[in-house]
Amino acid sequence: MRIHDRSTALFLAAGLLFVAAPAPASDAEQYATEMQIIRGRPGNLDEQDRALLQAQADYHRAQVRAAEGVPDSAPQDVRDFAHRLAIDDRRGYDKLETIAAMHGIELGPIDESGHKTAGDSGEPSSADASGAAAETGSGEGNNGAEAFLSARIDAERRALERLRARQDTAAEPNLAGYVKATIPVVAAHLRSARRLAGKIGTSAGAGPVERGAYLARAGDCMSCHTRDGGQPYAGGRPLRTPYGGTIYTSNITPSQAGIGGFDDDDFMKAMHQGIAPDGQPYYPAFPYPSYTKVRDEDVRAIKAYLDTLEPSDYVPPENDLTWPLGIRDVLWAWRELYFEPGRFKPDPDKSDHWNRGAYLVQGLGHCGGCHTPRNVAGAKIEEKALSGAVRRGWYAPNLTPASDEGVGGLTKNELVTMLKTGEGRRPDAQVQDRTAKDGADDGAPDAGGLPAGQQAASSAGAESGGGQVTTAGDGGKVEVPKLKNLAELSDLTDGRKDRGPGPVAATLGPMAEVVHNSLSYLTDDDLDAIVTYLKDLPPQPSTARSDKPSTAGLSPRLYHAGKTLYQGWCAACHRPHGQGEGPYVPALAEDPVLDEAKPNNLVMSILAGAPAEASQAFSPYVRMPAFAKDLSDSDVAALASYLRARWGNTSAPRVPVSLVAELRKKAAGGP
Repeated sequence: MRIHDRSTALFLAAGLLFVAAPAPASDAEQYATEMQIIRGRPGNLDEQDRALLQAQADYHRAQVRAAEGVPDSAPQDVRDFAHRLAIDDRRGYDKLETIAAMHGIELGPIDESGHKTAGDSGEPSSADASGAAAETGSGEGNNGAEAFLSARIDAERRALERLRARQDTAAEPNLAGYVKATIPVVAAHLRSARRLAGKIGTSAGAGPVERGAYLARAGDCMSCHTRDGGQPYAGGRPLRTPYGGTIYTSNITPSQAGIGGFDDDDFMKAMHQGIAPDGQPYYPAFPYPSYTKVRDEDVRAIKAYLDTLEPSDYVPPENDLTWPLGIRDVLWAWRELYFEPGRFKPDPDKSDHWNRGAYLVQGLGHCGGCHTPRNVAGAKIEEKALSGAVRRGWYAPNLTPASDEGVGGLTKNELVTMLKTGEGRRPDAQVQDRTAKDGADDGAPDAGGLPAGQQAASSAGAESGGGQVTTAGDGGKVEVPKLKNLAELSDLTDGRKDRGPGPVAATLGPMAEVVHNSLSYLTDDDLDAIVTYLKDLPPQPSTARSDKPSTAGLSPRLYHAGKTLYQGWCAACHRPHGQGEGPYVPALAEDPVLDEAKPNNLVMSILAGAPAEASQAFSPYVRMPAFAKDLSDSDVAALASYLRARWGNTSAPRVPVSLVAELRKKAAGGP
């Protein structure tokens, strides 16, 4: 029974936080219960189950051994992947060890090097062989990274096939729970390994096809030109316009339904001028106003890559636009007023590195498409470039280094990590530096940084102290516990010292998709160039600052309603005091989303989940379920108001119910 309790506690407190269907509002605890692997008394373990158990134990063992054997000289993103792999596979092995013990089978623990130390017998499985192959390849190119990733791809693919073959047939209920919970983890690892392998294969000396593949990733072509469930680049994704109606993205595979009839000049004209081969203008939903800055040789390389794709004969639906937007001739007037063609011109007073970042941000990255406000005609307001804007209900934050807004609140290294992984993290020493500064600003004693490997948990002591929110209308006041930095959580511990803190921020909504499909493929040098450019821009005041949702405080009734909702729906993952669950669940203290003047991203995350699509997540752990079906507009408004009052924008915490209703329509696909 001790083993059963240990596994269940590990799973709920720190283990595999997989996506499950949101719990019924009448029983929020069911949500946590559904995520347990150990489901009850052991059932019959037939020969197939025994074989699966042993094969998976060998697989986890080999994965950990290979991951912990990656040298420090390997690329940083490969080492980050190996670190996550080791954590995940140790947890998977722990679950199998518990299940095996229920049946009198001793798998034995894994020692610090990743080798089994007890109960190890027989020849190594093919998974073990893959791990050994990766280790023996450590002297090859990229400091063994290519060999390591190749072996991981092979091992993950075979493990996924093995698990899927048994997902509906495993007889032992606890093993069946393990299979169901492990499949999305293995699938996420396989995607990450393939992504990194492709990234390593791209270099400055690559041919035009390889270079074009990299540039197409930088331009995030696949995201827009791939419909749900469709072939990549075959188009058909609906883009709803703010004016009503829908534009469907085009097929850009080399077929007659796509760009198979385009020569290089046709493609160049489309990218640089927004003109189709038949002479008709494209809608600026296709970001040619940004792509016009892309160099000719880079456009040709992208075309060379697209020509190698598998052709698709899929024909996207016709655009469905309201009058007069459906009349293409209207676009000629728009172009005359707002389109300025021309290639990127480097700034001679800046470094090559800075100019590379500017080229990616202004051109292929088309960052201004979301982060720059637009006028009533849908054209970008260039004098407010990258100062933040609302897109599809989500708030794309200020990218200029304005004080603590947008990227101004993140260091250069944090921002690079955010673009690469979708999660903002910081070294322990940096946590200490920041929290010491925060403590000095608050007039509070320095609590010190959160110790390495220690994750905070609940304690009654944290409920004391903090600021106040003055209520409107009832004359009352609510004492709001203030845990505004991670250091203040260091005294809140339940003995779980095996994990570090969760990320201080995470990308949400459309930006999560950009990271997943585009930015995560870029080299560290290009990501650093992008951040170098953004950090050097003149600070712009956020466009959201003049549009706060409310200046009213929270009444005791609203505050406690939000707190009750948080405890029932959120605390299992974000923990009772908002400290998060390392290494994947973000801490709410210091989370910039809660400090934004516009609460859009917070509300949209609650309604649609974060990321909004599971396919955008790097790992199942990052995925937060959507609660649109479980929480009413009033519930979401109360919960969001509580989160802002407790950990974020205390000057204007209240979120109007009307805003939630408006964003709910957008989350459901409305205009």
